[in-house]
Amino acid sequence: TITTGKKHFAFEGIPTFAPEHFAMIRNKDTMKRKQFVKGVEQIAKEVAIQIFTELGGGMEEIIVGTLLGDGNINCTSKSLIKKEKDTAILTFAHKIEQKDYCFHKYLLLKNLYNREPQYNVQERNGILNESYYAITKSSISLKKFRDIFYKGKEKIIPNNIELFYTKRSLAYHFMDDGSRKNNQYYLYLCSFSKESIQNLQKLLLSWGIETSLQKRNV
Repeated sequence: TITTGKKHFAFEGIPTFAPEHFAMIRNKDTMKRKQFVKGVEQIAKEVAIQIFTELGGGMEEIIVGTLLGDGNINCTSKSLIKKEKDTAILTFAHKIEQKDYCFHKYLLLKNLYNREPQYNVQERNGILNESYYAITKSSISLKKFRDIFYKGKEKIIPNNIELFYTKRSLAYHFMDDGSRKNNQYYLYLCSFSKESIQNLQKLLLSWGIETSLQKRNV
């Protein structure tokens, strides 16, 4: 466009209209997440699609798996004072050997964070323990998980766990607190009551996964 004169002007943005069709998209290959996000954002810039995101939306499977594993959800100090605006934060930590896995979860839940996982080192009995920890922003979206998976200060597995726990949740749960030995798979559920564990067992059995309870040797 060629113009003359001293007056300045700016083009209006390309108009957008209320969408008529909705779809949920998911990246099947998490190793290509950056390319996936870049591609979606490029299509959105061309106004071929509109992107709608919700804090925590589509992340429930990972959050639940992490929560039953190494994660914890706590109410913030603000929510203890203002009950009508309850919020919560999700925290998890992994040993330095699991740094890549820690950052993998952070990238999938990136919308919940202000900063990437932080390095931490502690000395116990003359031994240095190195780890990475992640803490989310305070969020109302996370409060619902606190209400579902906690009874007071105790973490529980509710009797309607099938509404929240998927096979993808199981994968992250196993990565957090699982192991394999002699062609057998173990989930360590020491912090849960027998009733909670039985709720999970019922769900796994409905998937064709038979389990038994064993005491962990200390």
